[in-house]
Amino acid sequence: MLSVIGSVHAASKTLGATAAEVSAEAAVPPRQRLAALQQELIAWAALIQRQEEVATARELGLADLRVEEAGIQARLAEQRIVLSRLLGALARAARRPPEAALVSPSGVRDTARGALLMVRLVPLVVAEAAVIEERLAAVGVVRVRLERERAELSLALAELERKRAVLDDLLNQQTIARARVLTQRAGEAARLARLGDTASDLHSLALEVTRAAPNAVRLAPTLRTTTSFSAARGSLPAPARGRLIRRYGETDGPATVSRGIAIETRPQAQVIAPWDGEVVFSGPFRSFGQVLIINHGEGYHMLLAGLARTEGVVGQWVLAGEPVGRMGEGRNVRPILYIEVRRNGEPVNPLAWLLAGDGRSSE
Repeated sequence: MLSVIGSVHAASKTLGATAAEVSAEAAVPPRQRLAALQQELIAWAALIQRQEEVATARELGLADLRVEEAGIQARLAEQRIVLSRLLGALARAARRPPEAALVSPSGVRDTARGALLMVRLVPLVVAEAAVIEERLAAVGVVRVRLERERAELSLALAELERKRAVLDDLLNQQTIARARVLTQRAGEAARLARLGDTASDLHSLALEVTRAAPNAVRLAPTLRTTTSFSAARGSLPAPARGRLIRRYGETDGPATVSRGIAIETRPQAQVIAPWDGEVVFSGPFRSFGQVLIINHGEGYHMLLAGLARTEGVVGQWVLAGEPVGRMGEGRNVRPILYIEVRRNGEPVNPLAWLLAGDGRSSE
């Protein structure tokens, strides 16, 4: 991993490379360069997803501290009310002058009661004051932790942006390298892309792509893994980190049953290919945002919808862990990634393929 990351750092400095270095890189066969970039992209996508988890944990920790501070402040307010009442009672007892006891026998009794009340109230006032002091100290501790957590969150987000910038640079390099390799597949890409204009819904889109896939122009794919997609059942990483909000088979709208699952992600979450496969559809589709469909062989296809942008192009062979897209900003609501797995055109439960306990997506 360290060697891969080292090569990524070197690749990220391409813009500042010398003419000799650029010439040396240009001498590398396009397919070899593309394969090397794939490995670098996989490494950086993994780093970004881990950094997303760090940022999310920091955000949750910050939210918990804010709740804790609010709770302490509420208890402090209650304590101040109690102390105010005790001080009021103490003040009233102290206002009765000693001379009142000389006026009437009842004055003696009232004075005695007042003195007894003061004896009882003073310890209570002292105790309540101590509690308030303790609460104030607790608020101070929480605020220090809040500031530290805000600083840590700021660092985590800055590191996330730095990693994304490196990944974007690598993706640009991959685009250039891919353009040199995929010169003969433009017509096929256009034909498959037009399916997005004729399909009526995601179901028909997936069926059309499944039928068209056997006739697609291949980019001489070479499987990196020896395990088939069916044998990888239960071991795949989730395409994006997030929270599972809809399960396969659940009701999705009036009289509609979900054919896939939905994961709520953080803004701009990184999306990866969970397994090796060929991109057979990539582009916008109706209200589903950017859609990506990957052919994993054995009749299996994975559909990813709701992305803000996709990196894969039709005919591209992607490897497990390779970045294939990114979610949107999610300014008002969190972005949602919709995932389907189909075998011979029929939907099956995606959760059966995802690694149990991977992040929070598969619970």
